[in-house]
Amino acid sequence: TPKELFNEPVNMFVASFIGSPAMNFLNGIFDGSKFIIKSENKIIFALPLSKTHISLLKNYVNKQVVLGVRPEDIYINGDKSLNNPSEPFALICDISELLGRELIVYSYIGNQRIIIKTNNKDDITSGDKESYVLDMTRIHFFDPETTKTIR
Repeated sequence: TPKELFNEPVNMFVASFIGSPAMNFLNGIFDGSKFIIKSENKIIFALPLSKTHISLLKNYVNKQVVLGVRPEDIYINGDKSLNNPSEPFALICDISELLGRELIVYSYIGNQRIIIKTNNKDDITSGDKESYVLDMTRIHFFDPETTKTIR
């Protein structure tokens, strides 16, 4: 069903065509305990992973993986509605777009675009630095060669 495809995409193509804005895909490395993004050999983003995610990625230690997260599964830090948030990370808003009830925030991690979908109560404009968290129960990992979901 469309809901199953949205929640459990089988590959990056399926993940990308359902949802608006489309799922974020971040290229990085699994180091055995964290998802890492480097720029010029410096770590610019490190996401500690749960035991479940570590087990899932056991065959990808020190290999490239793609992290998939939907824009609506990224929250401004301080949102107390999440049961399993990531550690907070900072992003600088490049552009924000008000769409009635929703606010779309465009930012970058290194040179990789990331899009956050929040509500219009959040007053975020270009240049603002905010702290965000991911809903760790809603992230996906993909094999960059096959583009299939890692299960």
